[in-house]
Amino acid sequence: MKKLMIGLCLSVFVLVGCGQENLQRSNPLDPQYSGNGVVVGSFFLNGQPMSGVSVFTTPATKTAMTDSMGAYTLSIPAGTYTVLAQAPWYAPVSSTQQAVTLGATINVNFNPPNMTPNYVSPCIPDGFELYPSNFAPMAPWNCVSTGTGGITVDNAIFAMGVRSCRMHSGSNTGNNSKLQLFGINTKGVRITAKVRTENLNCNYKIGVSDPSGQTTEFGFDGLAFDKVRYKLPSGYTNDQTVTGGAIAVGTWYLISIEIDYETKLAVFQLWDSSKTTKYVDSGSISLSGTLGTIDKFYISNTNFTPAIDVTAYIDEITLVKK
Repeated sequence: MKKLMIGLCLSVFVLVGCGQENLQRSNPLDPQYSGNGVVVGSFFLNGQPMSGVSVFTTPATKTAMTDSMGAYTLSIPAGTYTVLAQAPWYAPVSSTQQAVTLGATINVNFNPPNMTPNYVSPCIPDGFELYPSNFAPMAPWNCVSTGTGGITVDNAIFAMGVRSCRMHSGSNTGNNSKLQLFGINTKGVRITAKVRTENLNCNYKIGVSDPSGQTTEFGFDGLAFDKVRYKLPSGYTNDQTVTGGAIAVGTWYLISIEIDYETKLAVFQLWDSSKTTKYVDSGSISLSGTLGTIDKFYISNTNFTPAIDVTAYIDEITLVKK
């Protein structure tokens, strides 16, 4: 009986030593044991959860990524922080200062209605109004033309700005005018531009290329007035049917391109100029092969019909690097 009583006393002593507080402190993953607090939350853009967003703090500690539901968790030492979230392509969004205490969990959510691109290439996004009319666009642009093709800034034809860029295809088969921007140096780009053509007897494309010459492009192809065409780095080309009929000459359209050589995915879209009606959506297209760094952005207008010099226009170019 005496041995039984001693055993019971020892059991009570052990159980007292294993109370909730001691259980927590015995777990090295517990924030309280490690001297940390926890920040949890979610990232929504325009009301939709966004995955792959980097969430971090300043002063810096650790970084977390949002999951498919837009949720994240950060375990960080106690202190006062600003929590920031950076989605691919965009500048960071920051919270107010947050007090993180030992063993406690706080909630920091992000739901911006829109975000600022992390980098916009110097394309003068409003258009070409800073360039003199009837002259070729100057730096940072590079202009190349063959035959009777040519590039000038037009004072009369514009989308929303004062001037647009006029591109002549040249009057002989194969004549070309090309507007180029070098030194982009990125693995991914998002491009939008307002475009129009006065005749469809041309190939009018917006594209990017890497130093090895691999190109990815999208635009009008006069062989089929009711289609647009994209070309992939592998050389594969495909036509997309325009919803609602043929391309209308003398009408402004919005071209939207996203090309990501890291994920090897591309999306091509064609909209009306106000981006309210979508005429073409390629969906997500897989790219193959070894893809380099995107180095050049270009707009090209090429003639394939003799004796016809086709005029095309571009305005309001926005190029965002990943």
